[in-house]
Amino acid sequence: RHCEIQPSLVSESSPQALAIIVGSCTFAAFITVFVFAVSIESPSSLMQSSDAVFHLAKVETFIQSSTFSFFHDPYYATQQEATYQLSSSFYPSAWHVICALIAQCSGMNVPLSANAENIIVAGAVFPLSSAFLVSQLSNENAKITALGALASTAFVSFPWGEIIWGPLFPNALSFSMLPAFMGLFVSCFRGCIPKALIAQRVTVLLIGALSLALAQPNVIFSAVLLLLPFCIATTWEKASKRFGYVASLSLSSCIGIVFVAFWAWCYRSPIFAGVVSFNWPAINSTHR
Repeated sequence: RHCEIQPSLVSESSPQALAIIVGSCTFAAFITVFVFAVSIESPSSLMQSSDAVFHLAKVETFIQSSTFSFFHDPYYATQQEATYQLSSSFYPSAWHVICALIAQCSGMNVPLSANAENIIVAGAVFPLSSAFLVSQLSNENAKITALGALASTAFVSFPWGEIIWGPLFPNALSFSMLPAFMGLFVSCFRGCIPKALIAQRVTVLLIGALSLALAQPNVIFSAVLLLLPFCIATTWEKASKRFGYVASLSLSSCIGIVFVAFWAWCYRSPIFAGVVSFNWPAINSTHR
C-alpha cells in the first residue's frame, strides 16, 4: 500500500507544535520555581546524603580527570585522594556527564550545575517528552497533546520525588526521557509509514534506547511493561484486518509471550543483577 507523508503536529514548521512547546515549558517553569527554586537556601544548595555525595564526587572526577567514560568508572579524581578504588565497569553516567559538561562550559560549581540540570530535566525534558508521547497516542491531536503536556507537571511524585529523595538523579533523567522513547516506538508502528522514513525512525529509536541505557538501565523494565499493551493492541488491529480472528489472536499472544520472555531474561541476566537484587527498605509505615 502506498503511503504519503502527511503534515505532522510535531513538524518544526507547525505553529501548533511551537505553541505547545512554549506553553508547556512556561507552565513547567512556573511549577519548577514554585516547587524547587524557592525551597532551597541558595542556588548551590543540595541535599546532604550519601547518594548526593556520590553523584557530586563522580561529576568532580570527570571534571578533574577530563575522562568522561561510561566504562572506566573511578570514584575519585586522583588515586592519592582515594580511600578505596572502584573497579572499572559500566555505570549509567549520562546525568553525571551532562552535569560535568555544564560545569566546564559555564564555570559554575558542581552543586549549582546539578541543580541547573535537574531544573532543565523537570521543567523542559519531562513535559516535552510527555507531550510527544501524547501526540503520538492521540493521532497528533493538538488539544489533547497540550493537556497531556500540562498534566505531566501536575504530579509531585515525579520528577520531584526522584530529585529530593535519595536523591536519584539518574532515575529522574532516564524516566523523564522514557515518554519520548515510547512516543518514538509508537510512531514506528502506528499507521502507515512511508518507506523513506522507516530507516530514519528505527535509527532514532535505537539511539533513544541507547540513551536510556546510558542514563539508567532499570528504565527498560518500565518501558517493556508500558509498551506491551500498545504492541498487543496494534498487532491485533493490523492482523485482524489481513488474516482474521484466529491469526490475530495467535500473533497477539506471541507478542505477549515474547515480552514476558524478554522481561524474564532481563530479570535473570547478570547485566541487571545489581539492580534486581538491590533492596531499598521502606521509609514509611502503613497507617493503622
